[in-house]
Amino acid sequence: MCDTLWRRSPTMPGMVREAQNPMRDNIPLSEIPMEAMDVGTVEKYRREYRLENPKSELNDLPDERFLEIMGAAGVSEGVLHPTAAGALMFCSSLYTTRVFPNYFLDYREYGTDGPDWTDCISSMRPGECDNLFEFFTRVSERIWRNL
Repeated sequence: MCDTLWRRSPTMPGMVREAQNPMRDNIPLSEIPMEAMDVGTVEKYRREYRLENPKSELNDLPDERFLEIMGAAGVSEGVLHPTAAGALMFCSSLYTTRVFPNYFLDYREYGTDGPDWTDCISSMRPGECDNLFEFFTRVSERIWRNL
């Protein structure tokens, strides 16, 4: 029965994999220093967090403690490092690709004149939107503006 279900469901292997190691995103990445976290991105995220959670005790914490509690940073060998989730969310792609070599974010807008795109937001342009939070913010603004 289980073997048959496994073959029928394209998501089943992923579900089984995640069930075996559910906290993979919280693993500290010792190859990435905390300095790789983009301070401006963390600040923007904290501003959004404060707006959504104005009474949270986390709002008064220093950045490093906030990131640790949120699961974006963790201790490895006595040193605080970004976790996998923290690196993807807040670090420059120059650091993220060390651990995730296939990391690539790309949003393209296409005009009505043909198959060529008219505008692009990409993680391949360092400093433009290197991490998930910046990418999500910029793409969301663009989509809302185009609606």
